[in-house]
Amino acid sequence: MSAPEPKPFLYYELSPPPELAAHVMSFWGFEVRLLAGATHLHHVWPDGCVSFSVRIGEGTPAGLGVVGPTTEARRLVVEGGFTYRGMRLRPEAGKAILGFSPSHLRNLTLPAFSILGVPESAALAEAVAAADARSFPDVFHWWIRPRIATPPDPAVRAGAQLAIESHGQASVAAMAAAAALGIRQFQRRFTDATGISPKAYARIRRVRSTLAAVLRGERSWAALAHDLGFADQAHMTRELGDVTGFTPTLLEGRLDAIEHQDVTP
Repeated sequence: MSAPEPKPFLYYELSPPPELAAHVMSFWGFEVRLLAGATHLHHVWPDGCVSFSVRIGEGTPAGLGVVGPTTEARRLVVEGGFTYRGMRLRPEAGKAILGFSPSHLRNLTLPAFSILGVPESAALAEAVAAADARSFPDVFHWWIRPRIATPPDPAVRAGAQLAIESHGQASVAAMAAAAALGIRQFQRRFTDATGISPKAYARIRRVRSTLAAVLRGERSWAALAHDLGFADQAHMTRELGDVTGFTPTLLEGRLDAIEHQDVTP
């Protein structure tokens, strides 16, 4: 029996070292295995985090982008032979690393030179492109090290962590209680640090947990709706559609076209 043909896309994640864990959620890579010149409209699911992304063709960087916290799927055309490598910050670390509230970047993707300057962004992109698929996090580590002296807001971190651990089922009131803050004060500090509201972040976490369950092979949508705190299957379908732009059936097809390695919600 012949081996199955590789899927047209590969997405993988690499965990940050302990010294970066307070600021970095993960490093990631995306490889487009299509024939050179072939294109595909790719959807990137929202994560509520600030990310840095390098597009690489034949070992040469085609630019470094800064992706603000997103609340809905991003659509971008990817081309065969290109790879993407990036660093996803923890949601509460956006302001600490950027030096300003990520709310200014919500649902935006900007060239990194507009924020970092041309020399710094070019040097970072070139170093990431020159590294291999598993060692490029060392480059981001080198770049981010001077910036982690500013710790993220611990109250916001506590609320965000509850949203993560509860798979988005925690209420804003529960997140504020975990942060030891009143609801309104927590909402202000959370939005300032992450760029989005705590309610929006909890919604993203619930959708991402749903996608992760599908990747694990769970395809009973009614059971998933119950397990992940949706009111019913229709509620889950609407929320998935609002955030990803797809019906559950189409989502399955999109996810099945990608080889996933070491992916966390």
